[in-house]
Amino acid sequence: MRKNCTSLLALLFSAITLFSIGCTKEGPEGPVGAQGPQGPPGSNGANGATGATGPAGTANVIYSSWYTTVTADWVAGYQAPNNYNVELVYNRTAPGVTQAVLDNGVVLAYGKNFTIGQSTLTTHVSPLPYQEAFNGQFYGYVTSLGKITFTYDPIDIIRPTSQIAGIAYRYIIIPGGVSGGRYMRGATIEGTTYSPEDLKKMSYEEVVKLLKIPAQGTNIQ
Repeated sequence: MRKNCTSLLALLFSAITLFSIGCTKEGPEGPVGAQGPQGPPGSNGANGATGATGPAGTANVIYSSWYTTVTADWVAGYQAPNNYNVELVYNRTAPGVTQAVLDNGVVLAYGKNFTIGQSTLTTHVSPLPYQEAFNGQFYGYVTSLGKITFTYDPIDIIRPTSQIAGIAYRYIIIPGGVSGGRYMRGATIEGTTYSPEDLKKMSYEEVVKLLKIPAQGTNIQ
């Protein structure tokens, strides 16, 4: 009888073990279900605060290289087609002198190697117009569409043309500034507005430093 009970318990234990194994075994993975409908879009986040407007730079400023004149560059200024009422002129093509620049911008011109007396040359750069104090020779410039005309007038003495050969010229064109949505006469540079008179009162060194213009070279293409 005891032997039969032991066998019965062994059979019962085996049955429980097989049942447990059968219950824990996973079946094959079923097919993927259909995609559900798209949910409603979320609300937009709040916009960040607008940053402060930065100062205006010196974009679009045009500067020429230095050009040293020769005798053949100078022609009569007191007769047609120039009619500037001066002794001699040197006409220089300048495409950057547009109608917008003539209306609202500033054109600055500079010269060096002017003759003082009979043969002494100035070595420093002078803003134009410039009048040589020793004998009154006058150097100026006139702007027109697409052109800058450099002028020479000895006032009361006819000087030989050889005295003006070797004069070097350079010009700077600054577009007009914008104030209150309207163009204004002058220029706004790094947040400060300068009238044409302000800029023309500055020395050459002050202007090139303000506009970050190199001592040599040009940005005219």
